[in-house]
Amino acid sequence: DDFPFSSTKRFDLDAAVWVDGPLLDRANGDPSAATVADGRVYVVGPTIQEETATTSTIEILAPGRDRWDDGGRIEGANVRAVVRLDDGRLVAVGSIFESPDQLYLHDSGGAEGWTALAPTGFAFVDRIVALPGGGVLAFGSNHDPATGDLMPSAPRRHDPANDRWAETGPMGELRTDAQVTTLAGGRILVAGGVVGPPRDMVKGQIVRTSEIYDPPTNSWFAGPVLLENRANGQAITLNGGSVLVLGGLNVRNVGFDTPFCPPRLTSVERLTPAP
Repeated sequence: DDFPFSSTKRFDLDAAVWVDGPLLDRANGDPSAATVADGRVYVVGPTIQEETATTSTIEILAPGRDRWDDGGRIEGANVRAVVRLDDGRLVAVGSIFESPDQLYLHDSGGAEGWTALAPTGFAFVDRIVALPGGGVLAFGSNHDPATGDLMPSAPRRHDPANDRWAETGPMGELRTDAQVTTLAGGRILVAGGVVGPPRDMVKGQIVRTSEIYDPPTNSWFAGPVLLENRANGQAITLNGGSVLVLGGLNVRNVGFDTPFCPPRLTSVERLTPAP
């Protein structure tokens, strides 16, 4: 049973054990979290769900405190991801009933300050990642007018100076559900993912290829090939600059009409990028 929880856990580095943290004020079944420069932890997620609208609430835990503080609300949006930008602000991705996904920017130290960014141009925002200088790189999909399939679209880059989105240079392969991380030096690795409709077993193919985005030139170039096809996993850049790619799937879940839960990958790959 999928019940939301209000419990939290904290990892004690000295003792190498997990200990109970303070309870959230609201139970949350699908939270996202991010930290800001002063050590505060933001937890964002849908907690008030109605038939055609969802409200996401934000709670903040400051260093040294044993209780969560109110972080405000994002009305009408089911927030499913939040990331910290290079300039310290936060951006959240929210789903809105029968409307395109919306991004919200938080640049306040307290409960207020969540404002909607300009529309991305995507029906569905698949991934967002911070760019050097405070910008955002977004990956998303739109419906194909001929088939109705939700197809990956060209990535878009947000300019924080004028709140505008523009397409990046062309990728070799448009994809969704890729493993994405920021490499040392600010380049973005996009590894694997699905080429074609993400919920279609036949048309949507999981790939091993990767591409790297270079923000200063706004261009893409081919990256190393993964050891196996992988989508919906995680890519994590380690302190030394190498990258772990782990988890995910190599068989597509065909969706709601024919329920199918493929096994998760347990393998881990490590990439040491060239200078």
